[in-house]
Amino acid sequence: MFGLWVGLHLVAGPVGLVLFPETPAPATELFAGLPEDYDAGQKLLTTRLDKRFPPGGPAHDLERYLLAQGLHPSPAAVAGEQNVTAIWGRSVCGQRLDISWKADEQARLVSHRVVYWNSGCL
Repeated sequence: MFGLWVGLHLVAGPVGLVLFPETPAPATELFAGLPEDYDAGQKLLTTRLDKRFPPGGPAHDLERYLLAQGLHPSPAAVAGEQNVTAIWGRSVCGQRLDISWKADEQARLVSHRVVYWNSGCL
């Protein structure tokens, strides 16, 4: 596999060469300085969200912020949670960010979870 760095990724496949577009990460403060190392990135994002949205605050504020940062609603992996996702990089093997959170019956933030990972390689 090799890359053609003009916004496309060139892959040799069973039917010849296939071009896959590359998309950048959202250009927002949440993604600023995000390392490609998934563990370090997950820790950085968790720290950023912990400082800005501590437990007990309005869960709607977290949701509104994440949507403004370029994430999109997606199905939650755990019942009772809300989830947003962003996917960028190569369409075949890019980066993915999932942020999930729980709110209590008064819509106060109980907890959040950050998962920063590889979106899957063929």
